[in-house]
Amino acid sequence: MSKEVMDEYREIFVTEARENIIKLNDLLLKLEKDPSNKQVVNEVFRITHLLKGSSAMIGVDALTNMAHEMEDLLDGIRKGKVEVSSEVIDALLHA
Repeated sequence: MSKEVMDEYREIFVTEARENIIKLNDLLLKLEKDPSNKQVVNEVFRITHLLKGSSAMIGVDALTNMAHEMEDLLDGIRKGKVEVSSEVIDALLHA
């Protein structure tokens, strides 16, 4: 792949990642207020999965790894193995 094409992909990635991180933060705050809202949990998982995939394509390994860890935690929430708490939300917000 040419450098120009890769640079264009990176630019698109950065723009979309910023937008998705803002959405993610808003959704996490919403989840903190309503921990039983499965729709919000699923949307947080979807955005996290999207960030993981797009960062992997661009080669941003640190973000890929962090998103993978977030997915694991969110999967635990979805399966009822992890309870949504202030500590969990704080961990996700600081990730």
